[in-house]
Amino acid sequence: AWLPGPTVNFATLRQCFDVFNEELAKAGKPRAADYPATRELYCAPTHEEAVSVGGAAMYKFYKDTYLKWPHPRLRDEERAMDYDELAADRFIMGDPDECIEAVSKLQDMGITQLSFRMQIPGLGSKDVIRSMELFMESVVPHFK
Repeated sequence: AWLPGPTVNFATLRQCFDVFNEELAKAGKPRAADYPATRELYCAPTHEEAVSVGGAAMYKFYKDTYLKWPHPRLRDEERAMDYDELAADRFIMGDPDECIEAVSKLQDMGITQLSFRMQIPGLGSKDVIRSMELFMESVVPHFK
């Protein structure tokens, strides 16, 4: 399987999986049995808290790293995005209902496994643990 990173939005991710499947077919290989993906995630009791705590840290991290590095799928427009533009369909950042909605979109796209970066650089361990616990208690059961 191919494991795409979290730097592109859902529409681009879908296009990348199409390319992946086309190349498998050209090589005479079967379609992958699993479609994993990675996403950034911060779950908080409210949308506002998720954005002000996890979103702020994630945006700073992206501005300081990924958006400065060469990447074939990041254009100049994306490098200049504000938080709301960058986070849309890239980060899973919100209250439990928003997290459920985002994971459901990925599942509907055909993603079979998700790996999350939940320990966002710049966040304290208490914030990270609170987010992980809320995600496990309020989001994960929705998918069992």
